[in-house]
This record gives sequence, structure tokens and C-alpha cells, in this order.
Amino acid sequence: MWNIPFPELEYRLFTADPGYSALISAEPDRWDKAFRFVDGVCELHLYTNGVEEDHNPTPLGDVAQALINVVEENLL
Repeated sequence: MWNIPFPELEYRLFTADPGYSALISAEPDRWDKAFRFVDGVCELHLYTNGVEEDHNPTPLGDVAQALINVVEENLL
């Protein structure tokens, strides 16, 4: 299984369901949250990090594209 880093997006916070969460060593003594696919499936949660959705500067379409990009960069 490959651990995939969450994209860093302004005013967005990701978490993965149990079984899909992972950690990546970003540098000595620092770990970043990540996610993974299990049998071709991954379940994530997205939060607005305190900003109402209608006013969030990072639209959902950009979030979806950022997730696609990190998956392609790490798996293809």
C-alpha cells in the first residue's frame, strides 16, 4: 500500500476513515497525515476549517482536482 499525502489547501481539513489513514515521514522527527487505498477504495472526510462553504476561497472543484493530482503523482 502507498501512503498518499493530503493536499495542502487553504481553509480545508481532511481526515481519513479508520483503515485508510496513514502517516508520512516529512522530515526528521515530523510526520504528516496521509491516506491510502485499500482494495481500490478510500474514504475521506473534508471540513471547511471554520469558513462557511459559501465563503470558502477554495471551491470544492479545486479540492477534487487537488486530490486527483496527489493520487496521480503518487500512484501513476
